[in-house]
Amino acid sequence: MAEFQYTTVPGKIRDILQKIKAVGVPDKASTQWLKSISFTSSNDKSLLTVLKFIDFCSSSGVPTDRWRKFRGANGKSILGDAIRHGYSELYETYPNADSCSDDELTSFFTTRSSAGQQTIAKTVSTFKNLCEQAEFNGVPVEVPLANQPQTPNVTPP
Repeated sequence: MAEFQYTTVPGKIRDILQKIKAVGVPDKASTQWLKSISFTSSNDKSLLTVLKFIDFCSSSGVPTDRWRKFRGANGKSILGDAIRHGYSELYETYPNADSCSDDELTSFFTTRSSAGQQTIAKTVSTFKNLCEQAEFNGVPVEVPLANQPQTPNVTPP
């Protein structure tokens, strides 16, 4: 059973993602780094656990290639892939999890966690705030194109 990470400040997800695009890539994403980019609240450090969960940085805080790619032109799609990666168990149950209602997400996280109601609410809010900043239209195709039915070429009269 996966342990889903959350932040106690889900409303700051948009801000941290904007900062990641705007500032240089740190050697390590740490509490000190957060403070240097104006995330000075003690609760802001919970943003780091979310960045690790979606593979933007390693467990030790070193930014990954996914972090670097997010800074480019396709950042929203990269974030969508990162969310699918971190929440793979959720996407196995709900292939369009980013479109699920709060009730569906709450039910999913509740049945896979021993956390209390407040933590589940923060987990749902974290997921929803991440999804608001991402694009999911680059969904990997499950059936290879070679196996899909072919449409005959019809020349118009």
